[in-house]
Parts: sequence; structure tokens; C-alpha cells
Amino acid sequence: MKVIDKAKLKGKEHMIDNEIAIMKACNQENLVKLHDEFETREEIYLVMELVKVSSRSVVHSFSGNDLLK
Repeated sequence: MKVIDKAKLKGKEHMIDNEIAIMKACNQENLVKLHDEFETREEIYLVMELVKVSSRSVVHSFSGNDLLK
């Protein structure tokens, strides 16, 4: 589950809307699936597929800023 604090989104709400739309549109076995989304007054919750990583797997993570370099 991804929990997003709305207070930190000021002026960037469209980014979360885009992320949700892209995740809903993607249906590929190698991508994490979005199962549901809901929000409260303070937070947005994205319920995603659980991914189990074995000790042989290599997971690369990056921030969005890495894409601009």
C-alpha cells in the first residue's frame, strides 16, 4: 500500500491523478498492479499488488529526478 500525504501535494495533485491513470491503464505481468485507490481528508491510499522478491532477484529503484539526468 502506498500512502500519500495530501499536505505535501499542494499544487502537485495532477501528478497523483496521472500516476493512478497510468497504473490503471497498464496491464503487464512485469508491472505492479493497482488494485484500488481511496482517500480520506488527509491522505490518498493506493492498494497495489504485493511483490515478493527472492534473494536472487535484483531490484533497481530510482527517483523521478534520475530520469532527468
